[in-house]
Amino acid sequence: MALYRVLKSGLIILGLQLCILLVTYIPSANAEAEDAALTKTFSESERVRYEVRFDFTYTDNNKLQTKAEVMQTSFDTGETITHTYHFEDSSLNPEHRIEPRKEDGSIALTPAGLKAYALIHDYASKSSIIYELDLTTKQLTKIADIQGLSVRLYASLGLYETYANPPYSNELPNIKEHQLYSIPENKPILPEGNYSFIEPIPVQKLNCAPVCQSSDYIVEGKAAAAKGAATTYLLSYGGKMNPVTLHHQFQYSDKTYSLALANQNGKLLLTHQHIGSERESSTLTWIKGNSKKVLLDVKGYINNFKTPSFSPSGRYMIVANEIRGKQLAYADSAFYVFDTSTMELVHKIKPQYKLYLLHLKWYNDRLIRLEYATSSPDSYPDFFYDIPTGTATVSRSFYKHQESFKTNSPYWDNFNYNGLITLDLPVSILVDNEPVRYSGQGAIYDENAVIIPIEDFAKQQEMTVQIQQNGLKLTKGNLQTEISYQKAVKKGDTWFVPVRELLPLGYKLESSSKSVVKLASVK
Repeated sequence: MALYRVLKSGLIILGLQLCILLVTYIPSANAEAEDAALTKTFSESERVRYEVRFDFTYTDNNKLQTKAEVMQTSFDTGETITHTYHFEDSSLNPEHRIEPRKEDGSIALTPAGLKAYALIHDYASKSSIIYELDLTTKQLTKIADIQGLSVRLYASLGLYETYANPPYSNELPNIKEHQLYSIPENKPILPEGNYSFIEPIPVQKLNCAPVCQSSDYIVEGKAAAAKGAATTYLLSYGGKMNPVTLHHQFQYSDKTYSLALANQNGKLLLTHQHIGSERESSTLTWIKGNSKKVLLDVKGYINNFKTPSFSPSGRYMIVANEIRGKQLAYADSAFYVFDTSTMELVHKIKPQYKLYLLHLKWYNDRLIRLEYATSSPDSYPDFFYDIPTGTATVSRSFYKHQESFKTNSPYWDNFNYNGLITLDLPVSILVDNEPVRYSGQGAIYDENAVIIPIEDFAKQQEMTVQIQQNGLKLTKGNLQTEISYQKAVKKGDTWFVPVRELLPLGYKLESSSKSVVKLASVK
């Protein structure tokens, strides 16, 4: 295998020698700059996001060339370091020639370290190929090359799934049409029989023994020789399967539909009444012992497939209420947030668009992302929402995920999200070529302007900030400026000001974009 490595930072390109296992090293053009290249890295304490992009092309002699760009972005400064690796080896060639393409990698922290995967669907050759890049050893491996079957990748589970496109049927597909493979062991894990496809545990089935999490994944089925009902298995990394019991909580009648969920020794009872084409109502009741408390009694439909949704530690519960007009057209909707310790309503979130909820994603007990059902996601971007402060922040660049493939993330973060109100990459602010460091949320591109957390900036620039009745007063030496509350904004627990409002304090704007702003001190 031949491996090249180039480290890029800004306009500087430096070469770096590297030997891995039995890899044959081919030196880069600037190998003499090895020591300088090694100094460009982030410290272990830095909050860093990892992303990987693959580029598959062919040489003139029909050999596959693969380029992997590993990008590391600091949430402490917004700075990005990119390492580029080139691979060319016959063991990486697919069985059939594929169309050249670029693919965003799926990144997962595995028991063997951080790894990135590329799943290629080549429709011309009717093949699917999975590649694995080990981000520790920098070794690229072809995991699978599959002909004539559809393939799904579950990177964080260490699995991939093969299946023939099944007919619309309630029957479980048999093993000839459907199989799970362990990536670490590279072998099938389902015995002969009939099994369902992998699915996350829906909230309606969360009463589980042993205890399950809403982030867990299950598969259901039975071996060919087994008798009786199918068994549900909880999946863990690499394909280990443990039997569990899920309690389905649906009860139907002609005009009502109820769902009971266990939570803190109580139950939620959801009753939905549908009378006529446009007359719907829903009632959500909290039952604990002999006491009953009506949480919601609303017109319309409570979305019981996406909600109720609980925060990771169970602190908050969100319920989506949707009111449907003629032919199910949008009429109105709202998200109700309850504190589960008291079952009191703490927030009512109105959607930013006249659209129903598509996905709701928790990142911690206070930060969620709302994604809406639309055929034009670029025109209706996601919103992040900080529950305790009621702060909504539009997502300008975050990734869209299909709900059924949560295990494939195009990024991996080495930090928790405490203090953040958005997971978009922060804007990098340079003052005299030195980056501003963020203690929590970084600078944001918001409302066609870059806004910066002023307390972080002030501390590093020897500046004082006074919160006054009409705005913020900033002082640096003998220079002062006042920023009204029409321009200064509090997001979450942090005050932000537009970068341009800092210029009267002895700065000039050298350049500005949505990702990098350069300021220079006026001497």
